[in-house]
Amino acid sequence: FIFELSPLVGCTILGGIWQILVMFGIHSLIVMFAFYAVMAGNPSLMLASTWTVCFGIVGILLATFAKSRDQQVKSAALPAAVSALFGVTEPGMYGIVVPRKVLLGISCIAGACAGFVVGIFNMKIYSYAGMGVIGLLSFLNPENPQIFPIVLAVLAPLCVGFGLTTIFYKDEKAAVKDQLDEMHIVQMPVNGLVKNITESSDEAFSSEALGKGIVIFPENGEVAAPVSGTVKTLFPTKHAIGIVADDGTEVLLHIGINTVNLQGKYFTAHIEQGDRVKAGDPIVSFDKQAIEKEGYSTEVLVTITNDSDYRDIVHLHKGESTIGQAVLGGVK
Repeated sequence: FIFELSPLVGCTILGGIWQILVMFGIHSLIVMFAFYAVMAGNPSLMLASTWTVCFGIVGILLATFAKSRDQQVKSAALPAAVSALFGVTEPGMYGIVVPRKVLLGISCIAGACAGFVVGIFNMKIYSYAGMGVIGLLSFLNPENPQIFPIVLAVLAPLCVGFGLTTIFYKDEKAAVKDQLDEMHIVQMPVNGLVKNITESSDEAFSSEALGKGIVIFPENGEVAAPVSGTVKTLFPTKHAIGIVADDGTEVLLHIGINTVNLQGKYFTAHIEQGDRVKAGDPIVSFDKQAIEKEGYSTEVLVTITNDSDYRDIVHLHKGESTIGQAVLGGVK
């Protein structure tokens, strides 16, 4: 009905949804009678509108190959582009395009461009010569072959697919890097095993009443600054340090559970209140074995005390970690 009402609109719509139809395996049902018409010697505009959609996938896959930093994606994209060049789009669709929503949307736009060009020039399929680049021979009218419309029907979806992917596709690894760049990062202050702060044996911290964060079961007693900023608080007992980072993140370090009772025994401070520190600078040392021998837990608690200033506090790593590794991220 749509093709009879407006061939141009019909070509554009069918080209736009063609890859979706292929995904669900119902594309043949749509064009079955058009295919029979070609086999009977009657050229088909409807079938023509689907014939160069594959070149949009080629453009998408080539752009994905060029932009991606993931070797697994790159190694899949290039062979899939070669397959799509010959009309077999399933490897590229299922392996690259479908899992990435933006690419699926671009494939529909590129397909619509292919159908639009076919509709504008009233191109038809005159015989079946195969798919993809070989199938372009199907467009040749034996009585009056036209090359320019065929070239345009290939280049339009290819260029649209390539261009839109280049602009809008965000490589996963680059996206992660950008996300980390936008976060307010807190680094590991000690070497050890990282767990969610809810697993701390201190109820005040495990309830997150003192802020969201992590608990670390340290390997040794060397503590480094988790952020670059100013030491706003250094308890006389040296077991707790408050640092305000240059980006505004307020970090509390608390060494041990109930170690305030030691009155500074077994602790050595390498900084004073008001000092500026850089992330990774040594700030406190403590005698882990001696403190544990006294009956105290030496778990190190790291919290962001102004967590209400952030939309979310993200745990970037759990398990064994080392000083300087990013473990918390504040998302504004």
